[in-house]
Amino acid sequence: MKTPTDRGSVAKRLEALRPIVSPIVVVTCLVVSVVLLQALNHFAPLRNWFFWKLATFWFWELIFVTGCLSLGLLVCKRALRDVLGMPALERLVLALASGAAAFAFLLYVAGALRLLHPTFAVALPLAAIGAAVVWARSDVMATLRELRDTRWEMSPLRMIVTAFGVVAVALVYLHILLPEALNHDAHWTHVVNAQDYAREGRLVPLYAGWTRNYPHLASVVYTWCYLVPGLAEQERLLLIMHTEFVFFLGTLLAVIAATRWLTEEHAFGARTSWVAFFLFPSIFVYDSNLGGSADHVAAFFMLPLFLAFLRGSERFSVGLCALAGGLAGTALITKYQSSYVTLALGLVMATRLGRVAVRHFRSRGAAESSSPSLRQALVAAGAFAAAAILTSSPFFLENLVFYRNPVFPFMQDVFKGSTPTLPEAAWLVSNVATPIHVRAVPQFGPRLLNGLTTLFTFSFIPHYGFTNGVPYFGFLFTLLAPLSLVLRRGHRLRIGALVGGITILAWGMTYLVDRNLQIALPILVAVTAGMISRIWQLGWAARAALVPVIAIQVVWGADFMFEGPLQATIAYIRTGAAGQVNVRDTSYRREITRLLPKNAKVLLHSEHVSLGLDRTVYADLSESQGMFDYHKYRTPREAYDRFHSVGVTHLVWLETNLSVLPVKQSDIIFMALVKPLAAIPVGPYRLVEMPIVPPPLVSPYRVLVVGIPGYADGVYAIEELSKCEMRPPAMCSPPTITTGFDRDIAVGAIGDVDAALIAPGRRLEPAATDAALRARFLLAKTTAAYELYLVR
Repeated sequence: MKTPTDRGSVAKRLEALRPIVSPIVVVTCLVVSVVLLQALNHFAPLRNWFFWKLATFWFWELIFVTGCLSLGLLVCKRALRDVLGMPALERLVLALASGAAAFAFLLYVAGALRLLHPTFAVALPLAAIGAAVVWARSDVMATLRELRDTRWEMSPLRMIVTAFGVVAVALVYLHILLPEALNHDAHWTHVVNAQDYAREGRLVPLYAGWTRNYPHLASVVYTWCYLVPGLAEQERLLLIMHTEFVFFLGTLLAVIAATRWLTEEHAFGARTSWVAFFLFPSIFVYDSNLGGSADHVAAFFMLPLFLAFLRGSERFSVGLCALAGGLAGTALITKYQSSYVTLALGLVMATRLGRVAVRHFRSRGAAESSSPSLRQALVAAGAFAAAAILTSSPFFLENLVFYRNPVFPFMQDVFKGSTPTLPEAAWLVSNVATPIHVRAVPQFGPRLLNGLTTLFTFSFIPHYGFTNGVPYFGFLFTLLAPLSLVLRRGHRLRIGALVGGITILAWGMTYLVDRNLQIALPILVAVTAGMISRIWQLGWAARAALVPVIAIQVVWGADFMFEGPLQATIAYIRTGAAGQVNVRDTSYRREITRLLPKNAKVLLHSEHVSLGLDRTVYADLSESQGMFDYHKYRTPREAYDRFHSVGVTHLVWLETNLSVLPVKQSDIIFMALVKPLAAIPVGPYRLVEMPIVPPPLVSPYRVLVVGIPGYADGVYAIEELSKCEMRPPAMCSPPTITTGFDRDIAVGAIGDVDAALIAPGRRLEPAATDAALRARFLLAKTTAAYELYLVR
């Protein structure tokens, strides 16, 4: 048994060893780490760990966010110089948004100057960071000190709410790692634009479809993801998804700032208001989720615009109004639908301007010292408009240079010099590229009535979604916003509800595609969070009534939040990150890219999805582009001459494509052109090089038509088949048959045509005619509406 003396001596010896205990622990831990890594490397090489890919993505996102924030601090240093008492979080939100706008603006400028290269992609954010350190260091330190002093006490209720929000954010993040996260529109517009800009190192005209010429600031930002060094193709797609996710996180941050302003909370209030975003489960539903498109990038600018505008127009601060205008212009060239919010804010400004004008004329120009003068109000409104024009100008100038039309492909009947174009282009853009079933009726009265109905029903009745009519947007703005009318000190909430309501009304009167509401969703979220906060403050009775409403929304939305087994999802993410998932045939198009020379110009026939086909692409779908008018091509030679005139070097088409082309003439002529060429199969695609020797000059094709709705059986000149296809009703005239088709002339007709369109599975009578058809002709293509035969 040890005596106290023995224990004391042991303690003394341990005390003597204390100086070397820490080094022993450090060395041991380091050795154990090395041994552990070596052991694990045997099972999975360290270089292949998915962690390193994620770390790489977040490294570049840190550079991107810091660069944007640095630019924003420089902008806000001047724009907010006359604004006092703005909370640090609000200044941070405005700096992030204005910095992202400046970042995109500089990318536009670099694209015009042919500077879109990896060196520039790295230099731009680093230069911005350096400039902020030199010229805005004091503002950065002041903001950081104020944010550092934020109190973070959390009650049990706030902990539960925050835990729900953290789970929801994790589910959103898990989703963006899925290979299918990149949605359909990204595969043929948003990300493909970025791919083209990065490949060429500059802004280039986008001829592969009219939709690629819609506002595309998001594509310009995604170009940066294509430029940063050291990433494989599929990793760049993941970096794009991470960039959109970062914009989403910025939106959540802005919800806190906006809710504080709406509820007039103190600088540290409304800490959990961001969680209200997930009371709107549409973020988890395809087409409204994060998917590499532009909706959530535009949404990122909405709350900073909302705050800057409403704060600025309260006192007509020139700096704040200019900042708001810059954000409005940036949002406009991200998505035209952002104009719904700008329209609502414009009505607020008009009201406030009117009030100042009335006060000015009543007092005969002697403004009250506490009120802005009419001159100051007009200067602030002018600053808003000027900044909006400046920040939106890159997109409109790009269109003017490339297409001679600042709003191309729209208004081609106004801008007569638009190029490339077709005689019926204006009609096609308005009636085909913009589907009729999602457009509002043309008459103002019914349109207004429909908009008012939609205002109260939009959260219960989906219009263009993928849930089979099940409501998924979220109900709480519709249910709670009207209560702002009865709240004391609810003036700001009423303004927010009014802005949200006018935005929805404008949406309901124009273009009923549900995903476009994601642009205005942050404003609806902030108003809803503010309403929940104010109702909660009314006491226990109000809380007891509010909890079931929120609980019903949470439970209903959970079905959309939790879909898919977690383990299978993680395994799928790893497979996609390794480039082993072929979403929408992207891998096949990458293989085609590897087979093509760098300077190839590809005509993609009857298809518009082209992500992964990293060459200049021209698409020939008759309803969505203006370069190729198949109504004019009556022989393969005429099509060849047009393709050759624009520099097409290769032709790509889907071997199996059951879709029915809107202009049958395009299938006949294209398939006749490629029929004699040796095609390379790449999955479902076929690839041929444009021949050096053109097809022979021949007479215009004659086509036998049998069993096709809308056409009497017989022989037609090929141009007769497209008289009414993809043309306005006024230009439509019935096709004229050349020769009728009956048993007496059947065999003769077979020998007198160049192509045949036969109803699927149809056998010709008599049997000799059918035998003659199959002996003389080759089945070139099968669709759901016809079989196309060409002379062997």
